[in-house]
Amino acid sequence: MASLVMLSAAVLLGLLLPFSMANNVLYGGHKLLAGESLTEGDFTFIMQSDCNLVLYHKDQALWSSGTNGLGSRCFARMQTDGNFVIFNDRLNKIWESGTRQTEGEFILVLQRDGHVVIYGDPIFTVPEVEPKNRKVATVTNNNILYAGDKLNTGESLTEGDFTFIMQSDCNLVLYDNDNRPWMWSSASNGLGNNCAAHLQTNGDLVIRSDDGNVVWSSNTSQPEGEFILVLQRDGKVVIYSRAIFTIPNAEPRNRKIRKIAMVTKN
Repeated sequence: MASLVMLSAAVLLGLLLPFSMANNVLYGGHKLLAGESLTEGDFTFIMQSDCNLVLYHKDQALWSSGTNGLGSRCFARMQTDGNFVIFNDRLNKIWESGTRQTEGEFILVLQRDGHVVIYGDPIFTVPEVEPKNRKVATVTNNNILYAGDKLNTGESLTEGDFTFIMQSDCNLVLYDNDNRPWMWSSASNGLGNNCAAHLQTNGDLVIRSDDGNVVWSSNTSQPEGEFILVLQRDGKVVIYSRAIFTIPNAEPRNRKIRKIAMVTKN
């Protein structure tokens, strides 16, 4: 296997600087050019200039595509058929995840536990129509709710100017902060106190009041599995239902869970 090329902190910083949109998500149709990366806490998933795609925890390599030296100006592309592919400067395919499906919606996520996961099969999307003032957000890393996580009253996900917030009136609302009023609402205001929105491990997004009653549900219950809710940079909230690719296959060494600092609105 090709050896992993370790990066010093200085070199890594230099590689990251050209990519001002560094975040933790790669959408279908998008790519990482040489020197660009996804980041989540101390984890970095980088398309190196030597054509090697590497997952790092700090300066320790956890996984590599083993493609260093197979080209120059290589890039990794998350295709709309679910396949994740590395191409060299001659557009030759030199590595792939082998996850090709029928065309659809797929997303690659560098997760807070250090895994890189490709998800497919959206089971819930709001709003269902394109946002009126469609724009691409300046990305943040506070845009994901993992299965088992919840938004308590006043907590929110953010992505650029978009906010998905569990309000104190028990209403779950999606805002474009530049263009009020809201883009979508659960219409559950007044139905409970100290409400929380919980993405369950069966894929259902539910709002519960402090007495335990469910006051709203996305009605997307499935068999237990891997689910993730993403506030996307196009302003849509999507629940993805199926992980089709995960690296590394084993638990990352030095595994740690990065806590999400939820944004609280007054």
